[in-house]
Order: sequence, then structure tokens, then C-alpha cells
Amino acid sequence: MRKETVNAKVTEAQCTGCGACKNVCPVSAISMKADTEGFLYPNVKETQCIECGKCLMVCPVLVDNNSNSSTPEIWAVRASDDLRAVSSSGGVFTILAEYILEEKGLVCGAAYDTEMNVHHMLVEKKKDLKKLRGSKYVQSNVGDVYQKIFKELKKGRSVLFTGTPCQNAALRNIVGEQEKLIQVDIICHGVPSQTLFTQYLSEVADGKKIKTVNFRNKQFGWQSGKVQIQFEDQSEYIGTTQNDPYEVGFYRNLTLQKCCSDCKFSEYSREGDLSIGDFWGISDIDRKQNDGKGTSIVFVNNQKGERVFSAIQKRFYKTQSYPFQEIGGKIKNRVHAKYPPNIKREKFFQELKKRHNVYQAVKETLPNGIEQKKIVSGKIFDVGLVSNYLAVNFGGSLTQYALYRTIKKMGYSVGMIGRPLSSWGKADHANLSKMYLECPYDEIDLLPRMNTREDMEALNNVCRQFVVGSDQLFQYTLYRDLDKFVSLSWAKDRKKKIAYAASFGHGKIWGDVDELAEMGYFLHKYDAFSVREKDAVALCKRHFAVDAEWVLDPVFLCDKEVYRELAQKSKRKRKEHYIASYILDPSMDKQKILKRIGKELDLPIEVYSEMSHSKEYVAPLGDLDVVHLKVEERLDSIMNCDYFVTDSFHGTCFAIIMGKPFLSILNTKRGGSRFTSLLELFGLEARLIKNSKELEKNVPAVIADIDYTAVHKILEKEKQRCTQWLLAQLKTPKKNLYSDYDMMKKLIEEQKRTISQLHSEMMELARMVGKEGRYITDIEKYLDYLFRVRKKYQILIAVKDTPGLAVSENVSEKFQKLGIREKLVGKHGRSFAAVIDGGENIYEEMGQELSPIETELHLEDAELRLVSRVFLNGNEAVIKYNGIDYAVNERGFNIVLIEKESGIVEDSVCFDTHLPDYKCYRRK
Repeated sequence: MRKETVNAKVTEAQCTGCGACKNVCPVSAISMKADTEGFLYPNVKETQCIECGKCLMVCPVLVDNNSNSSTPEIWAVRASDDLRAVSSSGGVFTILAEYILEEKGLVCGAAYDTEMNVHHMLVEKKKDLKKLRGSKYVQSNVGDVYQKIFKELKKGRSVLFTGTPCQNAALRNIVGEQEKLIQVDIICHGVPSQTLFTQYLSEVADGKKIKTVNFRNKQFGWQSGKVQIQFEDQSEYIGTTQNDPYEVGFYRNLTLQKCCSDCKFSEYSREGDLSIGDFWGISDIDRKQNDGKGTSIVFVNNQKGERVFSAIQKRFYKTQSYPFQEIGGKIKNRVHAKYPPNIKREKFFQELKKRHNVYQAVKETLPNGIEQKKIVSGKIFDVGLVSNYLAVNFGGSLTQYALYRTIKKMGYSVGMIGRPLSSWGKADHANLSKMYLECPYDEIDLLPRMNTREDMEALNNVCRQFVVGSDQLFQYTLYRDLDKFVSLSWAKDRKKKIAYAASFGHGKIWGDVDELAEMGYFLHKYDAFSVREKDAVALCKRHFAVDAEWVLDPVFLCDKEVYRELAQKSKRKRKEHYIASYILDPSMDKQKILKRIGKELDLPIEVYSEMSHSKEYVAPLGDLDVVHLKVEERLDSIMNCDYFVTDSFHGTCFAIIMGKPFLSILNTKRGGSRFTSLLELFGLEARLIKNSKELEKNVPAVIADIDYTAVHKILEKEKQRCTQWLLAQLKTPKKNLYSDYDMMKKLIEEQKRTISQLHSEMMELARMVGKEGRYITDIEKYLDYLFRVRKKYQILIAVKDTPGLAVSENVSEKFQKLGIREKLVGKHGRSFAAVIDGGENIYEEMGQELSPIETELHLEDAELRLVSRVFLNGNEAVIKYNGIDYAVNERGFNIVLIEKESGIVEDSVCFDTHLPDYKCYRRK
């Protein structure tokens, strides 16, 4: 008969692996062992068990000794800048720990050992606190630390214990209420296993020795969500919540322990005397408490916690308390039991067991990276703001930020939606740190980027309506480059669709007739459409039969105080009197204009250009003082200058907002109509010139002060009109109806699922006979397949036209893993050919610019001829095997796969790596 132990009473889905039972077993009959998913669970050796029942008495799942307040006092706290720089959040742990150590106590927390295993340990010196500091997204092995703590308490020493809520509950059950024990529970998301973490680190390290792992590196900002792994050879790895498999699995609840999906320890009443964590959403509650460097939340759960917090409160740089009744429901941290696992959790662990590779298991489980997208605290946004806010551009970035702040001020929650990964060029959340000194957005509001426009359909589940932002997003070239994501083709028609200050950039609309007709189709699905340029009203009517409202650029809707707050973050020293200049497109003529103004006003000039400009790009400006400034520093420069010169539309906008005398140089390359539309509105046409010749005719007029009384009167009137228009559109209800388009998409999706299922079954059959390669259409999966079977095949490669502009680092690395020596990133317009025979690279050649490759090789019993010609020199790929050309002969990498033993051509495929979607062509 089975003995009455924790194994008999607590199921695996309930057990947290806290280790309480192991620590109290008097005969050491209980050990903690990893299950098939790698999580620690008790294993009772029944032949050794004496059935004392102590394991049942301390199990927190079975025994609840929590008497803490269900309505704790809530604090926002920030330590000094230096301390926060080395802390995950606001530095509260270190201040608590130092206080205890100064009282001759001990501190217990989670640390890495030399093999990067996470375990609990005790420290008694301040220099050792760095081992415990920082977030560790892993199940910690407590070992026998509860026993050690009990012994120290009996000696009369104070102990600070930090751990997950379930570990705190376990410790209290073992030692009881102890005045010398200060318990602090971490506001916990849930934990992956050490086994998974170890496997992940092995994949990332690829043989290197790991020095440190940092899940919350502040160099990218408090809310960056990046993992940094540093190696002994001084190299490092940076992963994000979009591309790192461990981060993706963690934040999307794919890899968490089973019990984490229904955790009673996460609720009020909390388990510690104090609870600490990041104060997510603090900006919505009290923006003054978020300076971008980290703010901690502290729950004071009982009288002991109140006594301890009172003792350390003066050590913080800033503290602010809030009544639970006022903000308890607004907190965005996890403070509730139910936290559903990703619906594909079981599939993930099956794939992991099959593939023994975390990256491949995550990718196979979430091929589009969005199936169960993590939205913090299950947040549903009132508005999804669709914009190009990650583009590294001063004006483009601020126009989206201004609209974000404007809509939030109206009382709506806003989720920022960027362009899909399939769009042209790179734009990820790291771009915010390139543009800003501090990220101006609340991290919770930055929705993950989708792989493709189609994948963006998942955003319908988290946004009640959609607003498309401004800045030339409907200009034909940019519209296409950004994968037409502002068409909102992915948004359900029952969702409200609004365009605020849409821009075509120029006074005309051009492009492919069919694509423009498609654009018009989707514009008609908008519930309200407004445009930034006055002439765009007529363009919309003439080309698309759409009635559009003319409105101001979003930068004018935002309070000037918002820009002042940003500018105050600038720490650079500037001259007392100077001319500021923002020149997007440098030229000799603009240099001449600047020097003429400088001479006339007898003031020094500072110039800034594109945010990532090279020396060559700004060379036409000659010996002018060109400075690299971030957004906050540029605003500070404009706000405090004596005079401003710009060829930027948004530069002109900010001169008007700041009330500065200015000169605007018409930039037809970037869209001239927006300049004239803006300046005509305010009666400032005299401030616009085309070139230095025009300037010479109007020097006195353009350097004169501007009477901003009349200008700002117009601005306030227009601001009120435009704000009321936007608010009215957001407020207007929309009927929850399916359209024909929605129904069609639903039917197509059902067909896709059927086809996908058939494809999976076909792939499974192909795997059984070892022939799955011919059915793979994803280049990365295909290269992985080639690597697995390379010993059995001859792999022949020839490029037609170009290796492509879109070859990613990941694709290049997979080619190199296969045996290719050349790094293929950035080799646009170069011919290339290679032969991998049985896993050995026997031939490889990268042609010089425009030069072709033609070679003949004798390969065992076969004669090979490879030809690679670029677009301007023949434009072809030939892969002849014994006189027969098997190449697909499409743009990109043409690959022919030949079985070594039989000489049979197994596959002929081409991947077009010139465009990000990597289209696949296959010869039948």
C-alpha cells in the first residue's frame, strides 16, 4: 500500500518544487529530482520513509499559514542612479540587503554557480550581494537552505530571505513566525526549468565559456526586455523578446512549470513580509515616478514589513505611497492566480524532446512567433496605434510618440504596433535606444512585432480598435516597403479603423495601377480617414473616392510640456547663444545658406542631420559644426536656440511649436506639399525658400522675429478642432458585424489549416523515408535539413542575379554551418557558386563585382558545370550534372541536391534572398 507522503497527496500539476518536504525529512528519504521537462519534484524513497507526516505538515500546497493583509500598502521606490544601474529594477533588494548586513544579519537569495545553475545561498558580506542581485528566470534549487536559515535563526541572527512566493510559503511553514526572519517574495511571472536553461545556454555559447548572464541589462533601458550573455573571450550575445528562444518561451508562457498556470501564492494576501518587483504601469498611475532608469514596487504586507520598510525608507532617492483601494486594480504585475499556459505548451516539450534544441523547438511550436503572444497581465488595449515608430528618424519618431501621448491623455490605453518583420529594412525595439537617451514609452505598451502582415491578425485579439499614424505611410514606395501594413488588411472589419493625418508625402499619387486599386479598396474600409496635407483631400477624392478630413500633424496636438520633459533629459552643455540647424539632406547650397545666416546674425551654428549619418553623408556641409544628437538633445537644442534653420518638415513644426524665428528650406525630395500646406496655414510662407539665391533676395524678412501671438492663436484653434475630430471618431461606436471580407478570410484560414495538416502528414511520411527536403519551402529549415543529411549528398549551389539584399545573419550562419566559408551578408550584386560533397567544401568562389563565374569540375563519376551570372552580366544560374542543367534558374540561391550513392537528383530549389519573404521556387 502506498505511504501517505507528498507524492501521494500532491499532484505534479500542483507541486511547485519548493523543497520544503526535502528539508524537513528526518531520515533523508526525500530528494528533489528533475522530471522529463526538467522541473524539480520530490522523490520519496518509500523503503526509507517512516511515515512521520512532516512532509505533509510543511507542504505549502496543503498547509496555508498566511495571515498577511489582503490590501497591502503600495509604494513606488527608486534608489540612487548608480545603484539602479546595476539592478534589474529600482534597487530595492540591495537597500534591504545592505540594511540587514549592517545589522550583522545574513541575506539569502538566488545565485548562479560556476556552471550557471541557479541555487539559493546565504551571504554575510556586502561584496557578495552582486551574486544575488538581478533577475533570474529559472527555477532555483533551494537545496538545504531552509535548514541553514533555521539554524541561524536559533543562534539569534537576523536573516533576509528573498525568493518566489511559493518558496516563502514553504520557509514560513518550516520555521514558523520568527521576528528575526524578514521574508521578501518576488512578484513572480513563473519559472522555466534549469534543464531547459542549461540547454539554451549551451546552444547560445556554442562551446564558449560563459562569464555572466543578465536578463535585464540596463544599457538598453529599464524596459528593454533583453537578455545579455557575456563570454570569457570578451564577446557577447544579445537576445530580445522577439528573436531569443528562451525569452520568447518565457514571456509567452510556453516554458513555465505546470503549477505556475494556477498559483495561489501569487494572489493577495502575499506570502512575504514585503513583496518587491518592477512597477509595471507606473507611468499610467504616476508618470513622475518613472524616469526610465527603473522603479520598484513594494507591497508592505504586515506590521513586520512596515517596521523594516520604515527603517530603510530614507535610503531611497524617491519614494511614494499609494492606497491599495485607489491603484490595486491598476497594477500590471502578476498578482492573480490564474495565468493560463500557452495552448502549445505540450507541443513545445514534445518538440524539445525530439529535437534536443530549444531554438528549433520554439520555432517549430510558434512558427510565426505570435500564436500565444504574451500581453502583460492579459491587457487589452483600447487603441492599437499602427505606425512606423521604430524608424530611426527624428520627426517620424516624434510624430508617432505625440499621437501616442495624445490618445493616452484622452483616457485610452494604447498599444504600439510596428511594421512586420517581413517589411524592408531593420527596425526593432533596439532602435529606440539609438534615438532616445531613455525609452519614452511604457514597455507594456510596446507590442511584439509580427513576422508578416498576415500574422498581424493576432493583434485583433488584444486591440479594440486601430488608429494609423502619420508621416508618409501611404506614399507608394514606403507603403510597399513596409509590406502595406497600414492598409489594415489584417484587421477585422468589425474593428474600428481610423487614419489620423495620413500622408502621401507629395502633391500626387503614383504607382502600379492594380496596387493603387487595392489600396483604395482597403481605404474604403476605414471608418474615418484624415490627411495631413491640404492637397491630399482632393487626391483622396479623385483617386479613391474617399472623403478625407484635413488635420494637423500629431506633433501639434501634444502638449508642449511633453517636449519640455524630454528636452530636460539632455545633459549636454550648449552655447548661450547659437543657431541650431536640422539638415536632412546636406548640400553645398545648404552650407552656403547656413553660413549666410550665421554671418548675418553673428552667431555660431550647430548642425544635426539624419540620426545615423556618416561623415561622407554630411561632407557637403564642409567645416560647419555637425553634432550627433539624440531626440531629447535635439529638442533641447531647438528649444534654446536663437534661430533655427531646417530642410525638415518636422523641424519646421517644432520651430513653430517652440516659437522660434526660423528659415525652412523646401525639401521636394522628402515631399514639398507638406511644407507649403503647413506654412500657408499659419501665414508663414515668407519663411520658406528653395535655395540660396532666394535667400539673398529675402534676408531681412527671414531673419526678422515672428509675431507668434497670431500664429499660436491659429494653432490653438486648429489643435482644438483636430483633437475633437479624433476624439469623436474614437468615441463613435461600431456595430460588431462580420463583413464579406472577414468571412472570406475566415474560410481561407480554414483551408490553410487543412492544407497545413495535409502538409504535416506528407512531411511525416517523407521523414519516414528520409525525403522531406523536397517539401521544405523555408530557407532556414531547408539549410538545417541539408546540414543533417550533408554526408549522404552532393550539394551544388549557383547564384542568379544576386545573393540578395535580404540575406540575414541567421541565414548566412546556416550556410557557414553547412560548410560555406564566405559570409554571405552584404554581397549584393556578386556571383557565387559552391559544391559541398559529403559534408566537405570542395569548391567555392565569390565573384568580383559584376564578374561571372563559370567552372567545370569532375566529381567521382559525374561531370559538373556551374555558371553564376549577375543581373547586369548575363543574369543566369546553370547547374549541369552529366550534361543536364537542373538549376531552377530564378533569382537568388539555386541549389541542386544529388544523392551520392545513386547519383539521383533528389531536389532542385531556389530561394530568392533579395527580398525578405525569401520566396521559394522548386523544379518538379
